[in-house]
Amino acid sequence: MPELPEVETTVRGLNQKVLERTFVNVWSDWKKIVKKSKDFEQFKRQIRKKKIKKIWRRAKNIIFDLSDGYSLL
Repeated sequence: MPELPEVETTVRGLNQKVLERTFVNVWSDWKKIVKKSKDFEQFKRQIRKKKIKKIWRRAKNIIFDLSDGYSLL
């Protein structure tokens, strides 16, 4: 488990590299990682074309706020 300063450093790096970018596709080795939408293909359709608006942390969790009110943890 990373320490809090490492998580903060990761968030800052992500903010510099991926902020305002748009998802064009999603890939995972483990399809069951998606919790809200049980179907991975449905999740891919929902997340596609969403823009990353904000990246922040809550404790050791990194949260991506996306366009259209979506968030990724």
